[in-house]
Amino acid sequence: MSHYRKALIEQMTLRNLSPKTMESYVQWMARLCQFVCKTPDRITPADVRRFLVYLITERGYAYSSVNQARNALKYYFKHIQKTPELVGDLPPMKKEFRLPEVLGQDEVFRLLHAPSMNVRNLTLLKLAYGCGLRVSELISLRITDIQGERGMVFVRGGKGRKDRYVPLSSGLLEELRFYHRACLAWNTNGEKTPWLFPSPRNPQKYIDDSVVQRVFNKARELAGVRRGHGLHTLRHCYATHSLEMGVDLKTLQLRMGHKDLKATLIYLHVVDIKASTIAGPYDTLVRRASAATENSEGQNRME
Repeated sequence: MSHYRKALIEQMTLRNLSPKTMESYVQWMARLCQFVCKTPDRITPADVRRFLVYLITERGYAYSSVNQARNALKYYFKHIQKTPELVGDLPPMKKEFRLPEVLGQDEVFRLLHAPSMNVRNLTLLKLAYGCGLRVSELISLRITDIQGERGMVFVRGGKGRKDRYVPLSSGLLEELRFYHRACLAWNTNGEKTPWLFPSPRNPQKYIDDSVVQRVFNKARELAGVRRGHGLHTLRHCYATHSLEMGVDLKTLQLRMGHKDLKATLIYLHVVDIKASTIAGPYDTLVRRASAATENSEGQNRME
């Protein structure tokens, strides 16, 4: 599939697709060809349909993964083969509505202070929660992206290749300064690096996302936190806890880097609304009835 692969990569490069998207699209095309044992120019609509059904029924892929595969194949056959009809009549999978898993603030505190964890790993976790970063945004941070004087973190090339600024608390800034002074030079053996979290093997590259996921799982185990699946849990916690503290939706949307407000609205479903502080509609109705009764009794006494 060498020249097919090359043509796909060149097309995606010209359209400025993100590296992760490019990698994903190439992999899905390779898997399709391997599944049907054909080159792309010999693939039929039935082959594409059979492959997607296989992903759903036999592999048990989630809707997001199957839709990603569909989008990858659609892109290839539209822009490279010029045969969009191969995928055009296949509908996307219906999106499932699943609430994000959110930890309580006590659980997050225990996780961020897990025993027997080194400073770099704890700093990773604290920055992920303190700024609500995606894994890809966290590992690719540069030292110069931490703008201490402004109290900001510059997130470059987030999802959709969009830059944004995220507020950085003074406490977290001090944690980062301590990490930078005490640990960064030691982790890179004194070799200069632009990355805040460089790879120990090659300081000119940042750490792999699989390393961060292992750090999260280890901290969860040491802290005795049973809930949470992957570092993205801390991003969900950041959004939910921000709403509970009174941050408005539009501000949170900008901080999270959501293109659509709908992506931010989902956190309203998991906000901890205290029944003692916010009355329900029935409670309001009862209070109005009680107030009306008291007014009526007061008027009778005056008469």
